[in-house]
Amino acid sequence: MDREYIIAGFRIRLEQADRLFVRPGSHMARAFEPFAAEADPAAPLTMRLIPDCTINKELTGGEPNRELDVFPFDDAEADCHFERTPRGYLFRMVPRNGDRPTLFFKAFNSPDVQSDLLADGREPHQSLMRFGLWIMFGIAISPEGRRIFPALTVVENLQMGGFFRNKVEISDGMEHVFKLFPRLKDRASQRAGTMSGGEQQMLAIGRALIAQPELILLDEPSLGLSPKLTEDIFGIIARINAERGTSMLLVEQNATVALAVAHSGYIMENGKIVIDGSAERLAGDPDVREFYLGMGGGGEAKSFKDIKHYKRRKRWLS
Repeated sequence: MDREYIIAGFRIRLEQADRLFVRPGSHMARAFEPFAAEADPAAPLTMRLIPDCTINKELTGGEPNRELDVFPFDDAEADCHFERTPRGYLFRMVPRNGDRPTLFFKAFNSPDVQSDLLADGREPHQSLMRFGLWIMFGIAISPEGRRIFPALTVVENLQMGGFFRNKVEISDGMEHVFKLFPRLKDRASQRAGTMSGGEQQMLAIGRALIAQPELILLDEPSLGLSPKLTEDIFGIIARINAERGTSMLLVEQNATVALAVAHSGYIMENGKIVIDGSAERLAGDPDVREFYLGMGGGGEAKSFKDIKHYKRRKRWLS
């Protein structure tokens, strides 16, 4: 029995869903059942997951000709190998306990994702719920360290962000990204690994935008960037939020630039939230100004020596 879901505006069809959801509490059921809805038959089909396929050289066009990246999922004790074949992209989910890998194959310009799920009757490994599904749920990520695909061109990296989008949506998304980041358009055919850190950060954000997410997770976007590039990147982040209504969850050590674009914020120490509130309130908080912005009560900048010898203790450590 097939089932369809509406997830963040995507129309997703799972073939043989009754076999995928063997138990009500299975990994697949927990991931998809909250999104069960009556799908509009007139809506274009975004993706079709076909779970009982034979993934072989005949399907992929031969051996992988390039390994693009390996994503470690330590808490799930598995690794995802992301490879390019003559006919499309191959994903190998490899559990570290010796269980069989689970394979996914998506041909170029096709909405079908074929998999050998259910090939031996076992439930999919839990790591499957950690890979790719965040895109279907309307979430995209620009990770710390950027994690672009260095061997691919700028255009190919952006196309990967639209893995679940059709050709027209990818083309429109790419045009929008190039308007935000004209420098990427100038380097469209350049391999991403040869670009500067700032250009790679632009590419990482652009790749997330191609998925047309409702929420973008940004992890340390200023890492390794000059003050000027940091200012430019955060200006574009604010523009994306204002123009597209895309929500942003930002993790950033540079509190000054983060509070300048945020609506609200949380300050954490040792894994605990110690202060929270609106960005305006945090920017004016005496503790935040002294301990995180390096400013005295009167707004004057404080030297490193002053910061090392606080006039008062942090109230949450008292």
